[in-house]
Amino acid sequence: MTLDETERILRAIDEADARYKHLKDIVIIGLNTAMRSGEIMGMKKSWVDLKSGVIVVPKGAQKRKKKDKRVPINSVLHPVISRLMRDNKGSEYLIVNPRTGTRFTTIQNGWDGILKKAGILARLSHF
Repeated sequence: MTLDETERILRAIDEADARYKHLKDIVIIGLNTAMRSGEIMGMKKSWVDLKSGVIVVPKGAQKRKKKDKRVPINSVLHPVISRLMRDNKGSEYLIVNPRTGTRFTTIQNGWDGILKKAGILARLSHF
């Protein structure tokens, strides 16, 4: 994703209705961690250590499953994760689907809609 595409996507999310707001957190986490989408959507709060500034993705939650992955939390990510930890107190997951009260399993429909609103081609259609 280019810088221009990233800016257009984030702008499209900001201008979209509430159904798309969760995508901004997912995109920001993805851009700042290089985590896979399944790791982001399945991230449990217990993986996050804000004091140490690290996310520990257990090997069982990874595609390759070699060893636990330690992902640094940078200054952009810290306030986003702090807010999500506060906002989603009733769930073990960091990012919660407000309709189901549990984790997202896919964001494909919303992602496709945002890409269309941002005027971005289908090459980024799989998040």
